[in-house]
Amino acid sequence: MTHSVSQALYRAYLEIPEQRCLSLLFSRQPDQHLSYAELVLGAAAYAEALAHAGIQPGEVVIIIFNHGAELVFSFLGAVLRGAIPS
Repeated sequence: MTHSVSQALYRAYLEIPEQRCLSLLFSRQPDQHLSYAELVLGAAAYAEALAHAGIQPGEVVIIIFNHGAELVFSFLGAVLRGAIPS
């Protein structure tokens, strides 16, 4: 059975929400660690914002952020929405 990244993240969010799933390493600022809950909730917020903006599944979304959690959230939010992050 094939599972999507979205399905796998959501399952981990339900089963182990506080476990670290991603570490962002920086050279000039403190590293940032995200739990499954933080990642899924952050991405879901961006997916909802894209939906409210009228973005439809299959549309390309240009993402411009500095490297960090917001970039990850927005990228995954576009994926959750069914858009194509670029």
